[in-house]
Amino acid sequence: MFIQLENKGALKKLLVGDFQAQWDQGLVLGAGLTFQKQVITGPRKVHLGIIPHTGTREYDYYRGIGIEFQSKGFLISSIVSYRKLDAQILEPDSVDILSRSVPSILKTGLHRTQLELSRRSQLPELLLGMHVSRSWSRKLTTSLSSAIRRFAIPLIPAPTLHNAIAFSGNHNLNYSGNIEYQLNNMNLFGQVAFSNNRAWAAIAGLIVGLSHKVSMMLLVRNYHKEYHSISSNAYGTVTGNTNEQGIYWGFQFAPSPRWSFGSSTDFYRLPFATFSSDESKHGHQQLVRIQFKPAKNGYLDFYWRNRKRLVNHKTNSTKLTHD
Repeated sequence: MFIQLENKGALKKLLVGDFQAQWDQGLVLGAGLTFQKQVITGPRKVHLGIIPHTGTREYDYYRGIGIEFQSKGFLISSIVSYRKLDAQILEPDSVDILSRSVPSILKTGLHRTQLELSRRSQLPELLLGMHVSRSWSRKLTTSLSSAIRRFAIPLIPAPTLHNAIAFSGNHNLNYSGNIEYQLNNMNLFGQVAFSNNRAWAAIAGLIVGLSHKVSMMLLVRNYHKEYHSISSNAYGTVTGNTNEQGIYWGFQFAPSPRWSFGSSTDFYRLPFATFSSDESKHGHQQLVRIQFKPAKNGYLDFYWRNRKRLVNHKTNSTKLTHD
């Protein structure tokens, strides 16, 4: 539920209720889905600003007030959100738990059983965010973003190997700088973000139209293993944009308005242990897409994907899988 007001003088948008925020490439705040099957446009995020939440998911949105002002090349956005998240509260009933804590935030949105109902809306969360961008010309835009989240009860993950680098505490601060530059048929973009533990994450990309039929994309990313941003949604294989390094290359050829051929390759490395692997792992993914549009109101898509990654056996050893 939300109420929205738009385009009233310098006020570009005022939104009260449930909303999302997609700023820059998503290393601080990200929203929506990543369409990785789109070879050229999929990995690149588009700045959407503050947008209403119209989906059915009960986790990845905010509840409060979002406001945007635009004047003389500046765009200023600010959000305030307060809501209660689903979580299991661990009470201090043993020598191992010194105070109340939360091992993880529950993101399923399911409340079917008495146990699930008992964990509903247990963790109060306050979010404050601000984004300022400046369009210096039609070619160059720069921006700064920041967001702080505070929980009433600290998050303390279970002491497992892959949780050794996970976020722990009751507040997290993120701030970032972003740049976009357009020159003829070439688009450059990049974002660098930091969390309050001084860990960083960076992403940079290049989209080039080699001709009116051929286009190419190159994207590199490096997310430090201790970078913490609970609401980020930049391109990557790991949720939360942490513990990942990678390079993506995409190519698309459209010989006619009806036919389009695309291919992409993504190589990545996860330096630290993850939920599916107890050791550093490498992986890659290839995607081929062919699209045919027989009419204006319809199209056919063909996809082929090859993916290689390391996962644990049930016996705790690691194996290489193809899917």
